[in-house]
Amino acid sequence: MDITARPKGVIACIAPWNVPLLMMVLKVAPALVMGNAVMAKPSEETPSSTSILAEVIAASDIPDGAFALLNGFGRDSTGSFLSEHPDVDAILFTGEPGTGSEIMRSAASNLREVGMELGGKNASLVFEDADMDLAIEGSTRSVFSNSWQIRDLHSPLAGAGISGVGEVGGRSSLEFCSQPQTITVRVK
Repeated sequence: MDITARPKGVIACIAPWNVPLLMMVLKVAPALVMGNAVMAKPSEETPSSTSILAEVIAASDIPDGAFALLNGFGRDSTGSFLSEHPDVDAILFTGEPGTGSEIMRSAASNLREVGMELGGKNASLVFEDADMDLAIEGSTRSVFSNSWQIRDLHSPLAGAGISGVGEVGGRSSLEFCSQPQTITVRVK
């Protein structure tokens, strides 16, 4: 089997404030490896790590012009202009659903491909033969481990977060999560 890499063109990579470097690298690296040009727009709250990424890319063998950093806000600013620009061939976005809807509308007008991860918390499926203590521990860790702690060090909000254990309905998050709810899923 032969696999041929065909660049898509110009890829807009829009990343969120949480885990900003990782979220940007997960978009930028594959796009560049496939031969695309990248327009990277980090969250306005956490631009520092993407600025450092831009410096690393500039010092590498990646051709000049293959990567561009665009700082600014989202709505009615850099994010909107980038997602609406007719020369952008695809958009990769991680963030909240409202912004995702706006990006999808912009992409639909020019029939561009879009890859989205729209955040939020998803249910954990735990099968009845699972080790319930390990399942609760893993689910709790995955929900609360990145609750505002992982941000750019130079962000004005760096370090101003909540601990990994908060409260849900007056109960600690660990207490809340340790009381499993039974949901039956029928597959037809």
